[in-house]
Amino acid sequence: MHSVVPKQREMSQKTNENVERYTQFLQKPQKPIQPYICSTLNDFQEERDFLANNIFPQLNELCNSWGTYFKAVDLSWSALKAPKSLPTHLFRQYSCLRSQRLKLCLDYVNSCFPFFICMLGQTYGDFLPDYSHFMTSKVTRLSSLPKVE
Repeated sequence: MHSVVPKQREMSQKTNENVERYTQFLQKPQKPIQPYICSTLNDFQEERDFLANNIFPQLNELCNSWGTYFKAVDLSWSALKAPKSLPTHLFRQYSCLRSQRLKLCLDYVNSCFPFFICMLGQTYGDFLPDYSHFMTSKVTRLSSLPKVE
């Protein structure tokens, strides 16, 4: 009986320590889970809707139970699609706007790191002509990005 009491005290102390750690974890604000969703504009609309309406709410509930939240970053740019033909001066303005869109997307990829969802399909996304002026992103953590073979 003499050896049982110290073991009970030890177990009780460990339980109290675990409860204390868990309480501190719940009280500490947790970083939100915000993955960037990447795909071409014309592909995957049905899949994106399914994720947004069915999967992401469940992930948010799970994250809420851990003291954070889930909110996917999905930039829908359908309003910025170019008409089939534009006058030259408008085409240049549109190309600059698309270049800004690229910069904004790259900035979001960086700010959402390490969470990224890429949806690949059978079509290419938008591209800029060779003579377009590019606006570059100020990504500071390129070393954290994996090398692709």
